[in-house]
Amino acid sequence: MKVQPMAAWRAVLFNTIFLTICLLLIPAIGQAKAKATAGFEKKDLVTTADFIEYAEVTECDIHDLFFSMRPYEGTTSCLMCHESEGAEMLNTGHFKWQGTSDRIVGLEGQAHGKNDLINNFCVAVPTNEPRCTQCHAGYGYKDASYDFNNPENVDCLVCHDQSGTYMKAPTTGGYPASSVDLELVARSITVGKEPTRKACIGCHAKAGGGDNVKHGDLSTDMVATTREYDVHMGTDGENMSCQECHSADQHSIAGTSIVASPGGYQHMGCTSCHDPHGNGNYRFLRGPANDGVFVYAAPLAEGLDLTVGGAETTGNHVAYRSGMSMWCANCHGA
Repeated sequence: MKVQPMAAWRAVLFNTIFLTICLLLIPAIGQAKAKATAGFEKKDLVTTADFIEYAEVTECDIHDLFFSMRPYEGTTSCLMCHESEGAEMLNTGHFKWQGTSDRIVGLEGQAHGKNDLINNFCVAVPTNEPRCTQCHAGYGYKDASYDFNNPENVDCLVCHDQSGTYMKAPTTGGYPASSVDLELVARSITVGKEPTRKACIGCHAKAGGGDNVKHGDLSTDMVATTREYDVHMGTDGENMSCQECHSADQHSIAGTSIVASPGGYQHMGCTSCHDPHGNGNYRFLRGPANDGVFVYAAPLAEGLDLTVGGAETTGNHVAYRSGMSMWCANCHGA
């Protein structure tokens, strides 16, 4: 089929005009951005609104910008913009160390937690506050006079650090170690970034005073483990983040697997996803046929036939063929 000369000429003309307009717009866009920051240099930034506007225009991260020019002065620096988030933290189990629980026989519906319960490992928090509260999401919890209603006592950095350098000093009531560069940590916080594995495991693996000494399934190795040891967190397996199961709602973290865990809005355990009575699905994953809560079927799997034999290894294992995303949507939404 021959192309008509007039049609070809029109196509060339249209493309030329379109390209010319695009080339003309490029400097115009640059000029618009320059105009937006004209007379508005870093040295002129004073209020938090100034910093936010400058960060939006220059497309830089607000935390890196702000703390490169202003010292980190504790949680008061965070509350300048995050007042509502500070108020949310005051009502969480991570900060209060207690909450309403329906799982303590005889005390159902009452508020209890680490603060007033005795456990069979560390015994109790009272009189041991300076040491125990090295894993508290706050500052200064040294005795029973601690103010749980002051948002300035919340430790934002312990969860939101992205540098991997933050740590608390022992026996100080939760204050950071003197070796920590707080400016570096504050600048590392990135809008939209979830807490890192290291941030979560730093406390949860070392509960009881040492790595892996209290929770037998949690150690600092989980920061970068393999699927041979943990199919969920293995970097060569599902490579899941903590938040994929332990999601947050107003800073309250899902998942309270033990009786005394306070304030969690979703009690999670192995049986949240796996049917303890068994079924025909691989790894006994729950599905609509064996659980009224699940709408979508368990994912299909293929690979190593475990009924025949052979150890499952990093090079020889079952892979999910299809349906994993929809299965996850049973809880997380489609």
